[in-house]
Amino acid sequence: MVSGRGQHTHHRTLCQLCFAGGSWAEASTTNRSLTACANASDEQVIFWRRCQVFVTPLRYDTVNGPMRRGDVSVVTPFESARREHEQRADNETYCHILQAAHHQISLNGYHGVIIEDIVKQAGVSRATFYFYFRNKQHLFIQVANDVMNQMYEVAGRHYPNEDEYTRIVLANAAYLDVWRHETKIISEFFALSLVDDAIHQIYDRHRRRFEERIEGRLTRLLVQERIPAVDPKLLAATLSAMVEFFAFRFFATSETVSARHYRFPDAVRILSESWYRAVYGRTPPEDYAYDHHLKEDATHATG
Repeated sequence: MVSGRGQHTHHRTLCQLCFAGGSWAEASTTNRSLTACANASDEQVIFWRRCQVFVTPLRYDTVNGPMRRGDVSVVTPFESARREHEQRADNETYCHILQAAHHQISLNGYHGVIIEDIVKQAGVSRATFYFYFRNKQHLFIQVANDVMNQMYEVAGRHYPNEDEYTRIVLANAAYLDVWRHETKIISEFFALSLVDDAIHQIYDRHRRRFEERIEGRLTRLLVQERIPAVDPKLLAATLSAMVEFFAFRFFATSETVSARHYRFPDAVRILSESWYRAVYGRTPPEDYAYDHHLKEDATHATG
């Protein structure tokens, strides 16, 4: 993984400790090397501190070069170098645990899984599990963070060659598609955030990140005089809440408004029409070909 100080392999998998826009760095903890995010978010710092992990500055960002103030890595007082093959083995172990947890929770839910289920599937001992994770909550947060970061990335893609309405449709479709494939993880994360203070802080951080991006885009549209006068912060919170709670009801429940009774394009359509009316104050296009656009390959999107 590391061929020299400040030189790191760039890759993205579920086994990463965290994700923040593609900037990764290598860190070691208790004589073990973990892949840590160079641009850690507040919730990650909070949780690392809960796990008695120290946060210290790094000097190099694998993507952007010299790191900005506030960037962090994860180390402990017992940090020490390991040979390259040992670091790779450690990361593979961490990856196997995360993948096993993702699979088990997706099948049985957070409360339906015990640590024994995870270590058995991952092929590791309980001692190895507790080397990497403090408890099941800690592990679940890492899995949920990965899913939420994936959702943030795909929902924020740009479609420069599309009209305003189609961009809304494709963004909502990308967001809902992650919900469709990761229903158990996201719905459990949402539900637990209502009763668990530690998880609430982290979930709220993800929510605010979505809202801040929406607010930024609304502000630009206001400056360009492309939308009616509106409070961008309040509208961003309204739109975020609309999409978030609708997705929960549509995918995670058996209500009459759920996926059991409606098709995926129906969900994309109602959200997109509502979003367009709220932002642009105009009537959405009639006879829009939702099925056609949702079947298209989204390779024309940009990050």
